[in-house]
Amino acid sequence: MQNVGPHGALTFELPKVDIVVSVCLGEDLIERPMRCDTVIVNADHATLSMVWRASFDVHQQVAKLHWCSLEQSGGQ
Repeated sequence: MQNVGPHGALTFELPKVDIVVSVCLGEDLIERPMRCDTVIVNADHATLSMVWRASFDVHQQVAKLHWCSLEQSGGQ
């Protein structure tokens, strides 16, 4: 990226990771792959943040949600 901040050009690679979220909903264990939804570049501080997302249909079942967990594999 050129001309985005006081430090000159920014060069970076996004990490290649797989993230899976697991949800225990009632008696069911549901797993979903997470997708990178948003990438935020803060050129002033030379930082990059990523937001990952997954969706579950829990309409009228929130009281049955026991736990959720994330697992990451990869990571270059």
